[in-house]
Amino acid sequence: MKIEIRKIKYIFIQIVFLLMSVISFVLIESSIEFTFVSFIALIYFLCTICSLVCYQKKIFTAINCFYCVYVLFQIGVPLLYAVVPEYSNPYMSFFSEDILVNAIEYTLLSLEIFGLTIFIFLRSGKRYYSSRVVFTKKKAVNDERYVYTIAKALFICTGMVTVPLYTVVAYLTLKTGFSQVTRSLVAANGLFNLARALFIPAFFLLIIYGEDKKFTKFSKLVFFYMCVASLLSGIRTDGILWLLTYLYTSVKKGNKKKLNIKYLVLLVGIVMVAIYVGQSRVGSTIGSSVGDVLVKVVEEMGFNFTTICFVMMYIPSSTKFQIGGTYLKSILAMYPNSLDFLGIFSNIENTIGCQWLNDQNHMRFGSLLDFGSGFSAIGESYMNFGWGGVLVSCVIAIIVTSLYVDGKNAVSKWDRFVETVLFLALLTFPRRAFNEFVSNIEYSIFIIGLILIVMYRKRFAGKNNKED
Repeated sequence: MKIEIRKIKYIFIQIVFLLMSVISFVLIESSIEFTFVSFIALIYFLCTICSLVCYQKKIFTAINCFYCVYVLFQIGVPLLYAVVPEYSNPYMSFFSEDILVNAIEYTLLSLEIFGLTIFIFLRSGKRYYSSRVVFTKKKAVNDERYVYTIAKALFICTGMVTVPLYTVVAYLTLKTGFSQVTRSLVAANGLFNLARALFIPAFFLLIIYGEDKKFTKFSKLVFFYMCVASLLSGIRTDGILWLLTYLYTSVKKGNKKKLNIKYLVLLVGIVMVAIYVGQSRVGSTIGSSVGDVLVKVVEEMGFNFTTICFVMMYIPSSTKFQIGGTYLKSILAMYPNSLDFLGIFSNIENTIGCQWLNDQNHMRFGSLLDFGSGFSAIGESYMNFGWGGVLVSCVIAIIVTSLYVDGKNAVSKWDRFVETVLFLALLTFPRRAFNEFVSNIEYSIFIIGLILIVMYRKRFAGKNNKED
């Protein structure tokens, strides 16, 4: 692979940070402190994001968005310890200093390997898809009028379930407070799960295949309402990342003038709701200063640093390293339960990811953490391979850079749709288990694609318009 001359300096910076971390962790391991490593992580993050902006010569790119989200979700809380001397998070008291130091060291090494790999594989210049996206050559996905009709029907049908569902859960959360029991209502049965999985992809089909249609404009209002409702329901990430994905697809289409103030105001508004939800979690009040607001935002979004701490607490003392088992089980979990006659796959999800961690926390802390501590990509990498899991970051970086090269344009609207839902799935991946990422891909791309193809064949059956 040929490396551009102008990017060598950025790769050199990444190597220096990585070597400094490894050497310091080995030589002064006994005296190193959590806040010190957190400060190093802050410096590294600032240098890397500045390097990415300088290299790409743009601020708002898919790579930059993913990198910021990835880092914030993994080390948001440690960054606050580095920046705000008086900051203290009550949940960090659950862990010993050794666990905190090991957790931040492992996370920093993972992020540094991630950053180095990004710069090695990141390329600039205008590129185009080669029409290799799944289903891209099918007539069904290229019939714009037909796809819009199906997307409209999907949006209405799934909206009839998801909108009332999120409204009720948001109301209960505001009335009785945040709890895992209340939040679990959104996934109480198969119908709810199916509707939730298809609702947002149906929305993006609408705006990609029929941006200026009247129903699409109405669907945007419903979409923005759902962004707020999801946060009020305690589903902290979804609303913000849904909107960020919408902004991304708008920028990719070239609607930069239309973005201006209104979408930025919406984003800020949803972030404020996220702050409210985060404070409701611990029963505290929101500060009035700008600094307080920023602290609450970073704290709320970066809470998933506790995942790697919890994982190190339980593995390998009470649970063995999985040696890639959770990734394999996540793929096997795609098998439909309705076809699992022998019950082979029925209990897989209880042994991986978020559910495993919730069960472990409940056994150790009782109901104290029943609101749900979430999960993280870095936590899962350690769960599988121990310290060798830092290399998983290489794979993630290669996937992201290969999918979202700056200037890379989709050939067709279906390509744009796949690019958009993949972007959303990747944004949510850092703070969720791999099985949830796989499930997102399964429903957002494969199920949607199969629905379009099957309905298309039935519609044109006997009319000599057979599918390719």
